[in-house]
Amino acid sequence: MSLSSSDQFDALAYPLRFDADRGRYAKSPDYADYVKGLVLQVLMTAQGQRLNRPNFGTPISQLLFAPINDELTSLIEAQVSRALAKWLDKVITLKTITVRQVELTRLEVEISYVVLASGGHVKTLVEITP
Repeated sequence: MSLSSSDQFDALAYPLRFDADRGRYAKSPDYADYVKGLVLQVLMTAQGQRLNRPNFGTPISQLLFAPINDELTSLIEAQVSRALAKWLDKVITLKTITVRQVELTRLEVEISYVVLASGGHVKTLVEITP
């Protein structure tokens, strides 16, 4: 599958929200934004949260209660890499994952990936707090 900028793409926006101007749920403006929503869904869903897919997601939110150090950031990078490779391997190719401690209980995860359908390079920054 290959998408160009002129291809029409329809999907609900993530996070789900209402578009008051149109009187219906908001749509993703393009495929890259839709893929970003997929990445966020994988990262922000705790394992066991989805009834029919108990292995979907990452345990990142549980790891925030541990002392933040180099070992924990390496563990988070590995968990993010594993989860994205498992659930989105046909959609993206991971390039880099960087985890930074911003505050005592706040982490930033920067993910760089290539959207396979369009070949576009994307960087997504996710803030994780307990």
